[in-house]
Amino acid sequence: MFRYRRLSDNLQDPQRVGGDMTFGRGIHNFIVDSPTTVAQAILTRLRLWRGEWFLSLNAGVPYLQQILGHAPSANIPDSAIHNTIANTPFVRHVTDYASTFDGTSRRFSVSCKVETAFGPINQAPSGALISPSGHLVIPMMLHPSATLPEIPEPEPVEYVPVRPRALSSPQRRLPVPQRRLPPPQRRLPGPINLRPR
Repeated sequence: MFRYRRLSDNLQDPQRVGGDMTFGRGIHNFIVDSPTTVAQAILTRLRLWRGEWFLSLNAGVPYLQQILGHAPSANIPDSAIHNTIANTPFVRHVTDYASTFDGTSRRFSVSCKVETAFGPINQAPSGALISPSGHLVIPMMLHPSATLPEIPEPEPVEYVPVRPRALSSPQRRLPVPQRRLPPPQRRLPGPINLRPR
C-alpha cells in the first residue's frame, strides 16, 4: 500500500501557497494507491532540500550543491530534478521532460509526463498543475497566484544606556527559622537478648 497524507489547498488565504498537511478527518486525510499519491510524492520530494532532514542528510534535491548558482541552460539542474522524479517510488518512467526559467520573475518550472504503477498522472496535488497536454507542471518557486506581502522597514530605536544600580541591603531582616529536633528516645536499661533460651 502506498499512502501519503493529503495536502491542503489553502484557498481561503491568498497569501499562502498551500501544501500544509491535513489533519482531523481520519482516513480521509490520506490518498492511497493512486497516480495522485505518486504526484504528491514527487512534489514532496522536490520540496525537500538535501541536508534538510536530520534523519537522512542525503535525502532530497541537491539545490545548494548542484542547482543554485548554476546556469539554467546547464544540464546539471535538469539531471538532478529528473533523477529525483524518476527515483520516486512507483514511478515507471518519465517522458517529455522540459524545464523553463523566466529570468525577470526568477521562476523555474518543470513539466513532464509521468507514468506510474497506478496509471498516468492526470490530477495534480496542491502546489502543482496539470497542463492541457497532460503534463505535470511543478513550479519550483512561488505559485503563480501567490504574492509576497510587503514588509515595512523597522523604525530605528534610540539607544538609551542603562546605568547599573548598586544593590542595597534589605530593609527588614527575616528571622532565621529554628528547627526543632524531636526529643531523644528513652533507652532501655541493659542489653536486649534476642536469642532463644
